[in-house]
Amino acid sequence: PKDRTKTRLPTMTFSLTYGEEHKHPLNITRSDIHFEAIPSQRLCLITLRLTVVNDAIAQDIEGALRFPLPDSDATICGFQLGEDTAVSLPKTKAAAVAYKEREKGRAVATAASVQGAVYETTLFPLKYNEPKELTLTCFTALKGQADGTLALTLPVTFALPVPHVTVRANALDGALTIEAAGALPQTGAAAAEARLAAASLPGGVTLRAVPAAGAPQVVSAA
Repeated sequence: PKDRTKTRLPTMTFSLTYGEEHKHPLNITRSDIHFEAIPSQRLCLITLRLTVVNDAIAQDIEGALRFPLPDSDATICGFQLGEDTAVSLPKTKAAAVAYKEREKGRAVATAASVQGAVYETTLFPLKYNEPKELTLTCFTALKGQADGTLALTLPVTFALPVPHVTVRANALDGALTIEAAGALPQTGAAAAEARLAAASLPGGVTLRAVPAAGAPQVVSAA
């Protein structure tokens, strides 16, 4: 008889690793997540800032980042590694440019969006014991919920606990609530903040928003 067991596709999870045959997690010493929400327009700008350090290999290494987006309609609008801002190039040209820049010992980041809701990039060089700040920004939608609120979940869960995690949210209109494992929900009229220690964020971070009374609402026509 045929095996009718369904094969489950692996869930795309956040990862920041190094190594080719075996993937090892890079040390993340700090994470700052910032939500800039416009509830009346059902939009949010997310900035993820990570401080990473190669404390394992006494030479320059290449890192690989996999960043799951809140949904398939989210748009990456910025990426920066240290002082270097990434630029978009055709894939074939990007590979050639990256090779030349690596030969010169310069910082290189090549990126691609895969499977619609996952953003991947490589980072080089990550020097031994030299912290690097990685910044990623994206636009996404706040989705309507059954209780009348708006919400989004950033599915970022760290492989190892991060010593310092800060989550901030601001709204041009409305009230906000931040929900993250290890912290009580934080609510504010126009701003909210949560600080966590040794956090891995199982389940990611959820932002809930309620538009301010009288704020103009986005209208969509069928």
